[in-house]
Amino acid sequence: MATFVVWVIIVVTILIPITHRGFTGGNKTVTVTADTVGKAIRCMFNEFPDLKGRIMGNGKALGTGMEIAVNGTPLFPFNPDLKVNDGDEIRISSVITGG
Repeated sequence: MATFVVWVIIVVTILIPITHRGFTGGNKTVTVTADTVGKAIRCMFNEFPDLKGRIMGNGKALGTGMEIAVNGTPLFPFNPDLKVNDGDEIRISSVITGG
């Protein structure tokens, strides 16, 4: 009896804030293949390693002033293990604070 393996490819788009596009060669978006938010971001860092220090703090935490949203819903607290679906959008935003 033959065994078949079916691979499901999940393609997500990461939207890059204008303040960080200099690290992606001016790209507004980065398309990656991943099944979680954390894996998608790591794939982006593999392609654009200079982004990592600009977006992430120490370890798995987001850097100060950074926010992640999936399909328009803010991901707070940040959960890198959140599953994503094919066609999802991950938006990275720089939060501006002050008074």
